[in-house]
Amino acid sequence: TLGVGDFVPGNGWARILTVVASANGLLLFTMSITYAIPIISAATEKRQLALTINAMGESPFDICRTTVGSGDFATLASQLEQIGSAIADAGQKHLAYPILHYFHSADTMTALPLALARLDQTLTIIDSAHQSLPDDTRARIAITRRNIAHFLGTLESAFIRPSARNPHIPALDDFIAFDFFGAPAQAVREQLMHTDHQKLLHAYVRDDGWRWEAVWHADNADDAATGDPDERR
Repeated sequence: TLGVGDFVPGNGWARILTVVASANGLLLFTMSITYAIPIISAATEKRQLALTINAMGESPFDICRTTVGSGDFATLASQLEQIGSAIADAGQKHLAYPILHYFHSADTMTALPLALARLDQTLTIIDSAHQSLPDDTRARIAITRRNIAHFLGTLESAFIRPSARNPHIPALDDFIAFDFFGAPAQAVREQLMHTDHQKLLHAYVRDDGWRWEAVWHADNADDAATGDPDERR
């Protein structure tokens, strides 16, 4: 920790300073390892959370199709119990270790910004369009959306600010085929466009290097560095 080589402290003060320097070097080395291990663990959990969400579907439509079941979204509700807790935990770790915001993934399946944006869009659609959604499922959706909003509150530590405009929301024609869709598509689309944290989600996705289109259409995810310059990172 010192590298003094053949030099030897000659008097009392020099010896004291040598001991202090040795202890300081050992302390810094130990603290560096102690700090790095939980960050690596948290970064791994971040990718696992993205995988868990994207396993349900790589677009809001896919998530609805996978979890709709008989129309009560019971499968989604059971998944949200685990996912909501994981999002809350990830938010706390991002507050404790803001450097986690600078860990990016080049794979769409492990990119947390895409996963959270897809999940949030899906939950907003279901909550707005499903007129007879079971109360427990609606409550679980509300809790998860609050957890997402709390997570987005940690983005300030990474200097990510809301976009100047709302992101583009595509037509919801495909969703109308679902039996649960009991509201006008335009009304649901307006609800999506005016979600409080929509601009922040947009900024989060773009800051991670993805186009907003990748949230709705996974096939476009690999074109993150092309297209409209305003949609680039």
